[in-house]
Amino acid sequence: SNTQVDDESDNSSYTGNNPTVVTICTDASIALIKTSDVEVDPTTGCSTLAVGDVINYSFSVKNTGNVTLTDVMVSDLVGGVTVSGGPITLAPGEEDTTTFTASYTITQADINAGEFENTAKVVGTTPSNTQVDD
Repeated sequence: SNTQVDDESDNSSYTGNNPTVVTICTDASIALIKTSDVEVDPTTGCSTLAVGDVINYSFSVKNTGNVTLTDVMVSDLVGGVTVSGGPITLAPGEEDTTTFTASYTITQADINAGEFENTAKVVGTTPSNTQVDD
């Protein structure tokens, strides 16, 4: 009779109309590298910083997962360090080496202690609105 017939697919039956779903596992992760511009004397292993000198930090942030991360921000976990830049979005595998910078001014207490130690943290938001950090 030249009439067309059709049917929507099913995942296990000729009579059903359920979609075939392929689950894709997501792996959200992020990594952070922090470096300073302070030169160290190779013979002594020390720097020659004085009170009022500024340590400048740079950051490399990389999306090491398989989903896009949004609202990526870097913060420093020690008071007195000023971080600037962001927020940014990173696609899977993408690395950013220019957006975030930080600085810290050396105090007499730092010199008395013989070092200034601090740590930074990066946080990003996944498509499912959860956060990942490093």
